[in-house]
Amino acid sequence: MTYQGIDGHTTTVPFERDHTQRAEAVVLDAFEHFYALAEQSIIRPALYIDHSGVRAETRRCAASFPAVVLTASPLGCLSELFHAAGRALPEVPKSSKNHDPTRSGKRESILQVATDASKRRGRAGVGISAVDAAGRVYVDYLPEVESINLGECLAIEMAVRRHTGQLEILTDSLHVATYLQSNDPDVPRWLISSHAGRVRALREKLQRTGSTVRWVRGHDGHPLNEAAHRAAIAVRRNNEFDVSPTVASDMYRRIGGDAVQLVAA
Repeated sequence: MTYQGIDGHTTTVPFERDHTQRAEAVVLDAFEHFYALAEQSIIRPALYIDHSGVRAETRRCAASFPAVVLTASPLGCLSELFHAAGRALPEVPKSSKNHDPTRSGKRESILQVATDASKRRGRAGVGISAVDAAGRVYVDYLPEVESINLGECLAIEMAVRRHTGQLEILTDSLHVATYLQSNDPDVPRWLISSHAGRVRALREKLQRTGSTVRWVRGHDGHPLNEAAHRAAIAVRRNNEFDVSPTVASDMYRRIGGDAVQLVAA
């Protein structure tokens, strides 16, 4: 967890979990720690929780946490703090790949992941998704985002956060694929300034991990791209129409299963 005090000083506090704990538990530990600080503060700080499940639950009962402003996306200085927290995460030791003798001498495989974003015309709110070749489906809903291209970038960012190692990321946004694979220092017109630092950090992360972003034509039959398209539409509609989490989870699971079958065919 990383936060900035009213004096401008930035502090990072690590939280760890053992293998028996779910990720939600450690996120809630961090939230409890920060909320205790907020209750003692003379200002009402903004807080972004980078876990879609915990973020959604806390925002639903935001009235119970009056000491903080629970935001849907990391805007402004929260964007820089978000990446500072990410940089503070421990790197996986390079030597760990060789602990398994069955993998010794083998090159690390590149995982293929497709991403997509879905937006209703004339309305803010973007559903984003990432579907990998193993059938894992990751989704999020960003109610304050108004740009589909920004949504496509944030879908790719989610794919990078959810996976370690080298990725081949498929997107049907030519604008986004071109920008993320370039070294262009200029901010493109379609990228709003409040997220510029966040997207630049994503581009640097892609370069550090040797990951690539490849454009594929939308609705052209690529199974992972089609699955990501379905998942992005589903998460947007599920949030717009308040579909129950159980029904939504079953939907995403089916999308992932269909993708695996089509990739294997």
